[in-house]
Amino acid sequence: MGERTGWEHQTPIELGIPEIIRPANPALGAEWTQTVPANTVWLILLVRFRLVTSVTAAQRQPSIAINDGSGLVEVGQPGSLQTASLTRDYSYQENAPFTIVGGEIMGSFPSRVYLLPGWIIQSTTANIQVDDQFSAIQIYLHRWLVSS
Repeated sequence: MGERTGWEHQTPIELGIPEIIRPANPALGAEWTQTVPANTVWLILLVRFRLVTSVTAAQRQPSIAINDGSGLVEVGQPGSLQTASLTRDYSYQENAPFTIVGGEIMGSFPSRVYLLPGWIIQSTTANIQVDDQFSAIQIYLHRWLVSS
């Protein structure tokens, strides 16, 4: 048997605990948000959500952003617009090319997006309308507990 190298020698704590966070659906016309709990660090792997747009004419462009307390930093944008009266699923993952597969719009965010305690990951949507609705929100991540 050969010697193992790399991640095989890391414990689950070193790799982080895999977890799926499911934020609550926001009110109509509102963005979704999720705050990193105290004493926790997240490494974001994948973000998925559904956007149902109202009949109001507008071209929405949903993206994901990080708020570190000093303001929003956009980290993922799909490169696609969503018009009125449509239901679209979005998926953002690390360094993924923009594609549309079977009605799911896939976007990208940079490598190694770590979030510290109190930071917020959220949607930010250009031209969001009062009756647009986000749902089925899922954040796939690795989680570490840290001391304060």
